[in-house]
Amino acid sequence: MHRRSKYSERVTRVALSAVVVGLLGVILTREFSRDEADAGSPVPIPDYFPGWETFLGTNTSARADESVVNVVEFIDLQCPACAKQHAAVKEVRARFRDELVVTYMHFPLPMHRFARTAARALECAREQGKADSFIDAAYGTQALVSAGDWHSLRRLADVNDSLAFGACLDSELPDSKVEQGVRMGISAGVFATPTTFVNGWRYQGVLQSDYLIEVVERLKRGELPPNVQPLLGSEMGGIRTDSAGVRYASYPKSVFSSAPRISLSAGPVAVAGGADADPNFDLTFVSDVHVLSDGRLVTYSPRRASLLVFTANGTPERNLTRLGSGPGEFRGAANLARGSGDTLLLLDRSNNRLSWLVADSGVVKSQRIRTSLRSNLSSLAGVLPTDVAVVHSAGSLGASQEDSLGADGLSHYLAEVLLLKADQSERRLKPVRDLHFTMSDGITSRKMPTVPSLLLFSPSAHIVVWDSLVVTATSDQMKMALHNAHGMLRGVIDARIPRRKVTDAMRRAEIQRRLGWLDEQEEPTRFPEEARRLVEEAPSADSLPAFERLLVSPDRTLWVVHGQAPEDTMWTATGFRLDGTVIGTVTGNGAGEPIAFGNDRVVVREVDASGIVALKAFRMQLEPD
Repeated sequence: MHRRSKYSERVTRVALSAVVVGLLGVILTREFSRDEADAGSPVPIPDYFPGWETFLGTNTSARADESVVNVVEFIDLQCPACAKQHAAVKEVRARFRDELVVTYMHFPLPMHRFARTAARALECAREQGKADSFIDAAYGTQALVSAGDWHSLRRLADVNDSLAFGACLDSELPDSKVEQGVRMGISAGVFATPTTFVNGWRYQGVLQSDYLIEVVERLKRGELPPNVQPLLGSEMGGIRTDSAGVRYASYPKSVFSSAPRISLSAGPVAVAGGADADPNFDLTFVSDVHVLSDGRLVTYSPRRASLLVFTANGTPERNLTRLGSGPGEFRGAANLARGSGDTLLLLDRSNNRLSWLVADSGVVKSQRIRTSLRSNLSSLAGVLPTDVAVVHSAGSLGASQEDSLGADGLSHYLAEVLLLKADQSERRLKPVRDLHFTMSDGITSRKMPTVPSLLLFSPSAHIVVWDSLVVTATSDQMKMALHNAHGMLRGVIDARIPRRKVTDAMRRAEIQRRLGWLDEQEEPTRFPEEARRLVEEAPSADSLPAFERLLVSPDRTLWVVHGQAPEDTMWTATGFRLDGTVIGTVTGNGAGEPIAFGNDRVVVREVDASGIVALKAFRMQLEPD
C-alpha cells in the first residue's frame, strides 16, 4: 500500500480540482497535583526562554551577571504544590546565600478563590518590607489563605502597621503588580504553578531541592543544566544573536546522526479506528490529532463536523457531532488546533466563528470573528498565549497569491499568515513560499489553453504555533523562522539536512497515488482522459521535501518529520527545544506517518489496503548513552 499523507492528499485534491474545473479569551491554567508534587518530575527537562531577563526588573536585588544565579518563580499562594516547591527553594537559598537571587512573580489561578486577594495582600506586606515573611506565613499556614484571614497572616509575617495594611488592601495599589506578573507569565508560556526559571531555563512542576542544587551548581560553573544536550556537541555552540536580538541556531548535517536516539515501544499502547471500528468514529477524513494530558486522543472529522474522543487505549469514548450554523455548531472548520492545556480550537470560516472546546463537553465558548476571512484563510495554526489567533492559507491553491516565474522555470503560490488579535485587529506576516507548479497544456475540449500543474513532491508551506512563537517554513529546506505575537522575527533554526533525490520509482508511485485519488471520486470528472493525462505528464521536483510536517507536543517540543517517499516503510522525526537544543531523533517502522506527538508518545496514522484508517500510539523513551 502506498503511503498516503493526509496533507499531501488534501493538496492533491485541491490541485486536481483546479485542473479539472479550471482568542481571544480562554486560557485554562492549573496547579500541579499533590501526587505530582510528591513524586516530583522523574526526569526534569527544561527549555530556554530568551526573554527571561525582563523578569529581573521587578526585583531590585536581582542582577543579570555571572556572579549570581537568578531563580524566578511564578507562584499562587493558595497552591499546595507551590508550598512544597517553596520549601525546596528556601533550602537552596540558604545554601547559596548571596550567590542566588530569588524573584517571585504573581500567577494566581482562577480555580483558587482567594489566590488573587492573597497576591494583593503580599504586595501590601511588601510595602512594609515583609514580602518574604508573608510568603513563608502563607505557605506555612495554607488554612489561613483558604479562609481569607489576611490579618492573621499579617501578624504571623510581622507586618506591624495594621492600618496601613488594611488601607492598602482596600486600594487599587496592589493590582498593577499582580497584573504585571500574570501578563509576564502568559508571555513566557506559563500555564501552571509552580513554574520556575533558573537563569532562563524553564521548569514546570515541583523541583526537588537536591536537583535544584545541582542545577545551580552547574550554572555557576558555566555549564548547561542536567538533561540538556549541548548544541552541536559544544557548549551552546552553533547559536548566535544579531544586533536586533534575533537568535540564529545552525546545525550541520551530522547533527541528526549524532543526536540522542529515542526508541519506540515494540507495539502500540493505543489503537483507534481500523477495520473493525465503530463507523460513527470513522477516521478517513481526519488530518489532525491531539494527545491530551491524560493520554486521550481527540480529533476532528470535517466531513461530518464531528469531534471524536478516544480513551488512552484508543477505545471510542465520545462523538460530538455538531453540523449546522447555530451556537456551538460547525459548517466549514478545516482543522483542529490546540490552545492552552487541554483546550482545543476550531476556526469555522463558513460561520465566521472561533470556538473553544474540551473533550468532556464539547464547545465551552464561541466568538464571532468580525473580520471577513477570505476563502483561502481556512486553517488555524493555534492561539498564542497573548490571545492572538494564527490563521493561514498553506496548501490552498485556488485563492493564494501567485508568485512570478522564478529562475528555475517554476512558479509558486504564497501562503498568507494572519495574526488576528482579541480586539479583531490584524497583522500579517511575510508570505511564505508554498506549492510549486508549472503551466501545462490544458483541456482542449473546454478551450483552456493552459492550467497550473502541481509539481510532484512539491515543497509546501508549514505554519505552527510553538509556545509564544509562530513558526513558518517551506519544506524545500529545514529552515524555520520564529516570529513573536507582533510579527517580529525573533529566531531562526537552520538544519542543513540533505534531501533525497527523486527516483523514477518514486515518481511512478506518486503518479499512481494521484491517479488512484481520481478513481476514488464519488463524482467522476467530465474529462477523465484529459485529467489522467495531466497527472501522468506532471513535472517532478528533483528532490524530496526536506520535511513532511511540523508538530508541537504539549511539553513544547517542536518535532520535525523528515521527508518521505511514497514507498517508504520507515519514518524519522527530530525534536527541538525552544532554546534550539536537539533533544533526539526517533525512527519508526511501518508504512504510517506520525501526525501527533504527546510528551511520551507519538501517534501514527496508518492506512490499510482497503483505505481504512487507524491511529496507533507508540510510547517513546530516550535511549541510554
